Amino acid sequence: MTQQKVLADLVSRMEFFTSDSRKAKGPCIFLALKGETFDGHSFVKDLLEKDAQLRAVVGLDFYNSHSSFDFAKRLIPVNDTHVAHRELALEFRKKSKALVIAVGGSAGKTSTKEFLRQILSPHFRMVVTEKSQNGELGIPKTLEGLRPDTQIALIEVGIDRPDDMERHLSIVQPDLGVLTSIGEEHLEQLKDVDTVFREESKLFERTWERGGTCFAPKADSYLARHGSKPRTLLTPENPIDINASWKTNLHHPLALRNAALAAKVADFLGLSGDKIATALSHLELPEGRGRFWTNAKGQLIIADHYNSNPASLRAGYLYLKTLDPKDALYLILGDMLELGPNSGAYHKDLLLEALDLTPQGICLVGPQFAAALSEIRSENEVEVISVPTSLEAKQRLLSWKDKQGNFFFKGSRGMRLENVLELFS
Repeated sequence: MTQQKVLADLVSRMEFFTSDSRKAKGPCIFLALKGETFDGHSFVKDLLEKDAQLRAVVGLDFYNSHSSFDFAKRLIPVNDTHVAHRELALEFRKKSKALVIAVGGSAGKTSTKEFLRQILSPHFRMVVTEKSQNGELGIPKTLEGLRPDTQIALIEVGIDRPDDMERHLSIVQPDLGVLTSIGEEHLEQLKDVDTVFREESKLFERTWERGGTCFAPKADSYLARHGSKPRTLLTPENPIDINASWKTNLHHPLALRNAALAAKVADFLGLSGDKIATALSHLELPEGRGRFWTNAKGQLIIADHYNSNPASLRAGYLYLKTLDPKDALYLILGDMLELGPNSGAYHKDLLLEALDLTPQGICLVGPQFAAALSEIRSENEVEVISVPTSLEAKQRLLSWKDKQGNFFFKGSRGMRLENVLELFS
């Protein structure tokens, strides 16, 4: 019998699986994963001795060294527990009666997923991807949350290279598909935006194959191509364009677009307009993805620093243009990573667009923006600071700490702009 069949038979007799020893109890499977700083096998003996209903999937080395123990008959040996993680996730996905919603796209995945969580979770028993755990380890980790009474599984799916989407969807098997945008992402592997579109669109293709419905913003020129396909709903730029009572507390254009996507999915699922309106009125953006607040010094802080690519940075600029032009504007921009061979051109173009906003000051963090700055001679009277790292930026920006105005933070995750943000908290 193959490993997959052995695990499938085990899943048929168990309620859920987990790699978290704190959650392993009752008729469930504990999966012993091993990482650089932890080893789930260290918990197996104690867990099995305490709970007779428990079963454990373990590596061959552990199994061979514990075959004489009383609990050995409740051990299921596998060659690689990380492979088994995905196999168990697939088997529990097939067993589950939950509706599976998969959210993908170049930018806005996590925000859209979180908006869906906020709208739907008061009314459905849900399992939801935590933070941005949307890849090789995160997707099966999300599926660990499936329980017999789960009604909706909301799963974020991220891709870094060709074929990632196919690999992830083989486990997720979506009933509804949501794509937020198509743009420059992971171009070191995906090469160009046309390839991004083809790879991300596999989410729709697999959803259609399963008889499901797909959702995308009609303002995205790539995703709008799917508008003529059956079981595809294109959404407007703002929830109020769907229902006049669906007003939000959001201002960022991409946040509004993502809120419209989430609202349309909720409407499709039959949630009442009043319940959707209530949720939309107090949506919260995830940390680092466009949240804004006024600090004790009266500075407006716009923290959009969790990630960055050309499309999302341009959307941020569009939002900045809606602010009061009398207020001084300060930009803290970190490099946009993984943009491939055209990265230099992207950074130069976006720096020129930043200067067109006529800010009082710009702080550039990273070598890509530094190289772009060296190619530009600005006639604007703008204070421009260029530093290699966020820690150095934090030191250089001590002089900005008490300036009045609006402060916009945007950069790829690897630039660690939260280090600079600490100055303004």
